[in-house]
Amino acid sequence: MSPNARTAIAFAVALSHWALMLTVQTGSFFAYLVPAGSQPLDALKHLGTIPFLQAQTLAVTVALALVAWGLAGHRRARWLVPLLYVVVAQLVLVDLVFYKISFDHLRPSFFELGSNWNPGVGVSSLSRNTDGLFFLALTVALAGEVWLLRLLWRPPLAVPRWQNWGWAAGILFLAGIPAFASPRYFHLNEHLFIAAARDWAAGNAADSLGHRPPPPVMTALDAPAIDRNSQLAALADAAAKRRNGRRPNVVLVVMESVGALNLLTAADGGPSHLYAPNLARLARRGVLFDSLYAPAPSTARSHTAIHTGGRILTQGGPRELDHHYQGPMLGRSLRQLGYATAAFSSQRTDVEGMDALLDQGGYDHFQTIERDAAHLNPANLIHSWGAREEYTLGLMEKWVEEKRATGQPFYLEYINAASHHPYGAPADYPAPFAGKDDRSQYLNAIHYTDNAIGQLVAMLINKGLWQDTLLIVTGDHGEAFGDRHQLNVLHKNFIYEENVRSFLLCLDPRWVLTEPLRPARIGANGDIMPTLLAYLLAPDPTLAGQNLFAETYESRPVHFFKNARPEQWGLRDGKWKYIAAIRGGQDELYDLTVDPGEQHNQALTDPERAANYAAQCEAWYLRADAEFTARLANYRGRQLGLAESLKPGPKMQALGQRKDGRFTESARLPRDQRPVVWTRWTAGTSPTARWQWRAPSGAEWTSQLAINAEWVDTYSSYPGPLPMERGTWTVSLATPTQSGLVTRLAVD
Repeated sequence: MSPNARTAIAFAVALSHWALMLTVQTGSFFAYLVPAGSQPLDALKHLGTIPFLQAQTLAVTVALALVAWGLAGHRRARWLVPLLYVVVAQLVLVDLVFYKISFDHLRPSFFELGSNWNPGVGVSSLSRNTDGLFFLALTVALAGEVWLLRLLWRPPLAVPRWQNWGWAAGILFLAGIPAFASPRYFHLNEHLFIAAARDWAAGNAADSLGHRPPPPVMTALDAPAIDRNSQLAALADAAAKRRNGRRPNVVLVVMESVGALNLLTAADGGPSHLYAPNLARLARRGVLFDSLYAPAPSTARSHTAIHTGGRILTQGGPRELDHHYQGPMLGRSLRQLGYATAAFSSQRTDVEGMDALLDQGGYDHFQTIERDAAHLNPANLIHSWGAREEYTLGLMEKWVEEKRATGQPFYLEYINAASHHPYGAPADYPAPFAGKDDRSQYLNAIHYTDNAIGQLVAMLINKGLWQDTLLIVTGDHGEAFGDRHQLNVLHKNFIYEENVRSFLLCLDPRWVLTEPLRPARIGANGDIMPTLLAYLLAPDPTLAGQNLFAETYESRPVHFFKNARPEQWGLRDGKWKYIAAIRGGQDELYDLTVDPGEQHNQALTDPERAANYAAQCEAWYLRADAEFTARLANYRGRQLGLAESLKPGPKMQALGQRKDGRFTESARLPRDQRPVVWTRWTAGTSPTARWQWRAPSGAEWTSQLAINAEWVDTYSSYPGPLPMERGTWTVSLATPTQSGLVTRLAVD
């Protein structure tokens, strides 16, 4: 292809991509960021800021043009240019919809445990938010593709007049430099590729701790508050006596994306009578805690705390759960007490490692929709995130009927899906709200879920099981709609009250209450397991959480965090709420008794308290992770020390065997068993690793493995023949950037 044609193709790629991004950024600015109700003159003033959004776009545009120019110089490779453009355009269009939903780009850290992300799960969330801007951008993208194909089919003879465009691009680029990384536009000034690259380059949140000054010595600012409530403590004893000491059945319902501020909106502080009538009715006969905090605005992390009694990973993800968690778990503890145990999830659990957690939770039966052939039938689905609630209810009823026949007490856990974005209720469901906006659809989904909970209770009543059943209802985290804090939508962008404050409703039909109990205790969802075990007269003092029903309850600071960037941590301590960026930045301190909306930051007026809370958050963040990983079998991940963990590359190595996905270290193996070398890496590794297996005689074999940047653990098997030579084998790792890890194995 002639130089003129190559230049024309590179110019077409650049101009097409720039036009697409200009359409996306300008449209997103006016459609999603300009405040509702703005006057036309105000909108015109906003238009002047659009050039300042283009610096990153133009940088990526030039890079794409250079790639296209290189490919166009080869006879066959030139046909990769339109394919490259299509792939990039598809990513831009998906990112456009994602930005509309979350006011953020499709960055890796948004999916905190992203190595287990299944793209198909989010199809319904994305498709529901396609709008006129999406189809306009799609038209621009298709026009660019047609132009490219025409140039490739009939290469032009003349050089395009690109100089004036080049000057204009240069001016726009220079004008955009001041806003290259400005937070003013809430990520809209970022190109999605640069946003993703910066995400990867930033590394783990814990890395920044190595560059922070030592935390100040923590001193108690307020004496720990002791809440005395003899009525709560008496409930368990009274119910046990009425059952003659027999333990009740237990039903735990975890409502997806439903927090205290979403559900508890009635005038009396209980569940809404309009869109949660069943829960409102149940709350009038039970105990309702309205300040139970999730450890993170994330389903998987919240469930981790629920199921481990308050233990939580702060720095890792599902890959850590490849190592068996050896501490107590809710299902395991109840099974040891003689319960039949089951978990039923309408929601898909193959996202962010939920399945890895629940698989080892101690359930006799674990039902999740993605492992059921029923997920292939659209009639059984509410949206791409999971099943219709009536489908799951039918499965639960069959299981309960089986357990009723045996007379064995049962523990039943139910996780719904409908209230997850894009918020679904069946088309023929008599929902209370007619609006098509997200909030109306969300409240309809809560109403639909509330109806399912009502049906579950009715089923227990009809089977004669209700009087011997303890019902517990909670939410995994909250959901935000931008009304309390600008651009706080969904749940992962912030850790304000609407993101992390949840609730706990407990109801035992054996209780005799003259009025509902609304304790003012502030706790964490990690308190659910110790509260339940204490209620069953089998307390476990090794758990991190507290018994919320204890006669004397110590009001401790409750911690939470998020790893979606910008990473934050915070705590609730009595009336005080504290939030800060882990990598540094402005502290936020709120007195929730006078400022429940978290609008008036008092960090500057009370710097001693803010500094004290900052130190507490850092200490908790590191301690919580260490306490969790200490309970993982054969785990060495973060015993490296902070300074060493900041450096990328291979860190630790061991030899042993891997069976059923679990690695067991061994210094000695028989000749006929094939060993595996385990290696622990940190982010930013080399693309390829090579291990030399040296026999006692000096013979060598080589195993090789491509290293994905997301990986932490790798396993490489001995590639030579069996049986192995007797004696001491040496296995050494060499990479282009680091070598020296040597491990020895005795072969009998």
